[in-house]
Amino acid sequence: MGLEIKESGSVPLKDWVASNCEYEGCYENNSGYCAREDPDFLRARIKDLIENKPTGDYVFECEFEVPEGTCIYCGAELEPVKELVGEYWGAPAYKTLYKCPRH
Repeated sequence: MGLEIKESGSVPLKDWVASNCEYEGCYENNSGYCAREDPDFLRARIKDLIENKPTGDYVFECEFEVPEGTCIYCGAELEPVKELVGEYWGAPAYKTLYKCPRH
């Protein structure tokens, strides 16, 4: 398995409570359910629930880990895609991007 890459993303509190997290590439995502057991993370979410009802539009930033080379949203392996970025001395210049085959 490759390296673990730290990522972050915005998660609506109401989606987290309803087990609807969109970051299915995360190691701690189990079909939308967040299985994270870190006490500080859980305390922060309880505080969020008390201060911001989950029916509102409150969003928190979540840091998570995904395997290197996988999509943070679905866990699929990213595929290399060459993209034209311009010209260099009259010749086309490309750069390689990695994109999810499902999105």
